[in-house]
Amino acid sequence: MKERSPVPPTESPRSIAPPLSPSLIPLPPPALPPLEDPILLLFLSHLSSQPHPA
Repeated sequence: MKERSPVPPTESPRSIAPPLSPSLIPLPPPALPPLEDPILLLFLSHLSSQPHPA
């Protein structure tokens, strides 16, 4: 009976850990696709060209 008690609590954290790790990894790559690269570069260059109001 004592061995069955530590089994459920160990499965709970283990089930939450795996989904969180893989979920965070695939998020960054798709967030910056090759199509957005030129757009971001143009946007950054445009901001750099404009004088800051500060």
